[in-house]
Amino acid sequence: MNILFGVELSGATSLNFNLLLRIKEKVRIVDHDDTIVIVSSFFEAERLKSLFEEQTIFEEQHALVLLDNPEVTSLYSDYGFKSHANKIYLFQELVQSFTITATDPVQEKMALLQFEEHLIAKDGALLYIDSQFLKLVQGIATAYSIGVTFSPRQMA
Repeated sequence: MNILFGVELSGATSLNFNLLLRIKEKVRIVDHDDTIVIVSSFFEAERLKSLFEEQTIFEEQHALVLLDNPEVTSLYSDYGFKSHANKIYLFQELVQSFTITATDPVQEKMALLQFEEHLIAKDGALLYIDSQFLKLVQGIATAYSIGVTFSPRQMA
């Protein structure tokens, strides 16, 4: 799980070529979309935030989960976005990942059918859900006698 940092422009501002060039003079940009500039470290995000605040174009700062090999569901757009480089990012504060462990294949298949309704994305063995649905996932796991392991939350 790769954690990156996004600094969002205020609603009335969009990322244009000239602004992008000015930003690149101050920080190393990893990626971006129309309103979020993505950097690799919290330090870089703080520098970018200061730059945006000076220009009164700062909206919000986010910890982002970069998915390596994503399969997204129709829910994903409420929890993340696709960048200009066609990479999928999820807002870390909104999601929780987990894996299925120690399971009977038939029970796992049945549980996955139940999880599908709430899945945001799949990235290899990692399944992503809304962070508010932990108890629901635990309940489904218990009902189908499968094990689930939640990934530790990395602090931004």
